[in-house]
Amino acid sequence: MKFLFTDVKKIQLAGALYCCMFWVPTIILFFNSHGFSDSKAYEILAIQQLIIVALEYPTGVIGDVFGHKLSVSIGFIIMTIAYFLYGSVGQIDVVTMYGILTLSALGITMISGSDIALLHSVSKDFKNDLADYSKLTGWFTAGSFVIGGLIGAINVKYPFFATSFCNFLAFLLTVSALVPKNKDVESLDIFQTAMLGMKESIMNMNIFFPLFISSVIGMYLSAEKWILATVFENAGIPISLFGLASALIILFRGQASGLFKKFGEKPYWILITLMLLSTLLIPMKMFSILGLVFVYGFAAYLIAQATITINEKVDGRARASVVSFRNLLIRLLNSPYLWVISLASLNLQFTGVNLVMSGFVLFVVLLIVIVNKYRMGNLRLFRNIIQ
Repeated sequence: MKFLFTDVKKIQLAGALYCCMFWVPTIILFFNSHGFSDSKAYEILAIQQLIIVALEYPTGVIGDVFGHKLSVSIGFIIMTIAYFLYGSVGQIDVVTMYGILTLSALGITMISGSDIALLHSVSKDFKNDLADYSKLTGWFTAGSFVIGGLIGAINVKYPFFATSFCNFLAFLLTVSALVPKNKDVESLDIFQTAMLGMKESIMNMNIFFPLFISSVIGMYLSAEKWILATVFENAGIPISLFGLASALIILFRGQASGLFKKFGEKPYWILITLMLLSTLLIPMKMFSILGLVFVYGFAAYLIAQATITINEKVDGRARASVVSFRNLLIRLLNSPYLWVISLASLNLQFTGVNLVMSGFVLFVVLLIVIVNKYRMGNLRLFRNIIQ
């Protein structure tokens, strides 16, 4: 059977190459090699997150106005340059480091949101194509973690060169893809698109619920990765195998996203309940890794389901803006959530911290459900009054 390298496959492969983050296992060692302490390294990474938050929505709007393909292509070129600078610059001082961080933050946000919108533009079966894309990114991310740890042991700069090369390949694939133009859609300027994106995110009932639910779960996953080292130590996994264990978990996460193609839409409350119950396995030494696999798996399935719903229901003129708004919420929610974890850690053991984390997520999810029900009720009342 002949393999057809379609435009969909080009976009999927480009996104998978973008997920090749060879530098993740050795990033702290990289900072240390330039004279930065661990605390300073985390401070720098935290500031980068703030820069990404500031750029996230505006760049999503730019993608909707000027084209998702153009936005993603520019993002890949920026990331190619940024990662190359990380690896090629000699001794990096604080000013130079923040300059490269800002450049990479711009590249990340130019891609964020517009990548999924671009896949939707070329896809004829978005549900299946997104599921395949999620599985592919899982394999590439996991593989890059393993390879990154190996080449990083030789030189901490090598993972950045490898990542830069993958982003360049992603750029070539993206620019070679043919993206159909929808001539029937009325074009909007930047201000109109920004307003439409906010309106769709907050006022569109079909968008509001999956967007905010997936934001909370995305925040949970983002914060959960910071306890991986504790989980691995608790399970008796040697430090040398931390990268491999992380890669396996991420791989299972990607495969779980792909299962949506087979099993379809499921009630959010069931997925969330199963995910949170899985956290009870994490503190158990014999079942720690299994617990993480289930947590990441159910959460990934939920996010895939929400992403498909958002892309199917949203006004196409603000598709990247809405997805970028969700990504912005994930980063905004992550900071106070980590603060809750740090407070819990002062008085509770590892088991207690996980319970606090899960309880906090459940509380926020229930709050979103109540708000959504209240809004839907008011909307029906308003319609009855009009009629």
